[in-house]
Amino acid sequence: MCTAIGVLLGEPYFGRNLDLDAHFGEKLVLTPRNFRFSLRAGGCTTTRYALLGMAAVADGFPLYAEAISEAGLGMAGLHFVGNAVYSGGKDEKKVNVAPFELIPW
Repeated sequence: MCTAIGVLLGEPYFGRNLDLDAHFGEKLVLTPRNFRFSLRAGGCTTTRYALLGMAAVADGFPLYAEAISEAGLGMAGLHFVGNAVYSGGKDEKKVNVAPFELIPW
């Protein structure tokens, strides 16, 4: 089971064990401030703060397993089989974000 922890000791610290028995090309990835991401459903987003975390990079897009921003916000992408429901298509009234885009978004 994956576990995440965040601690504020003057500086924010964030950690997680990634409880997998396989690797996906993960490495330490730093996304700079004001980095522009093109979103899969169209449009784009720009990071306000730098992000640091474990990710695989595909076509220049960091697929974060977890990351923390320089402001101290940490987020982990957890996988609970059978608990997610995905839309069948774009909803023009909403911001459409793919699961792998959620952490940088």
